[in-house]
Amino acid sequence: MKFKYVSLLLMLLTACTCSYSIAQTLNITAQVCFEANEVKLTGPSFGWDPTAGPSATNNEDGTWTFAIPYPTSNYEFLLVVDGEQEDLIEEMVNGGTCAPITNYFSYANGLWILGSGDMNITYNSCEECDPNVVYGCTDPNALNYNPNATEDDGSCEYEETVLYITTTVCYEAEEVRMTGPWWNWDPMGGPIAIDNGDNTWTFTFDPAPNDELEYLLVMDGEQENLIEEMVNGGTCAPVTDYWAYANRLWLPGSGNVQN
Repeated sequence: MKFKYVSLLLMLLTACTCSYSIAQTLNITAQVCFEANEVKLTGPSFGWDPTAGPSATNNEDGTWTFAIPYPTSNYEFLLVVDGEQEDLIEEMVNGGTCAPITNYFSYANGLWILGSGDMNITYNSCEECDPNVVYGCTDPNALNYNPNATEDDGSCEYEETVLYITTTVCYEAEEVRMTGPWWNWDPMGGPIAIDNGDNTWTFTFDPAPNDELEYLLVMDGEQENLIEEMVNGGTCAPVTDYWAYANRLWLPGSGNVQN
């Protein structure tokens, strides 16, 4: 009888140990609807640094899996594919449920609930990839333009050129900088313009970016606010909701800029 009790105890301990071991890893599998080279996670655990989070393993079938040490609390996150952080705000505005931590205009973040098990998600979408969509470069000005593509996947490539963004400052300034999502909207994180000595300042990007450049100017530490300009019919800050933000935008292949 004693032997049976000992055997039963060992079996229970083994079962508990196995369950505990299994629970040490959370698997989050992300579907990416286009060809990608790298998939990462970011979130408050990494200071929202798009390069600081873990990298996923390519399953070679359009999905990528993160094996994360099992969190001890709810886990807030966003995906970053080839350096581009997903934006799920529009998905949530349109009735999506994949990014429940949201205010519906400036952020929308994914959430894993403690104890809910492994998770399957789709990059930049609340739905699975549409098999009828052809992903590729949709810009006719790009070197790799795909006339059959129905949705742009951010892969457009352009001739290597230099981009000059020149801004006129209507008062005496000591320093002109640029900020934007590339610099986590840090007003001191972006490049510094060269003073041309005639009330204009020039930023030089050599080579010109291959991706959209969303930005605002910062004069002597003061970030510009273009919301009222846009409300009054302006066109200089097309990335806007007309009350909380209004940001400038440069598009690849559109040439130099005069602000």
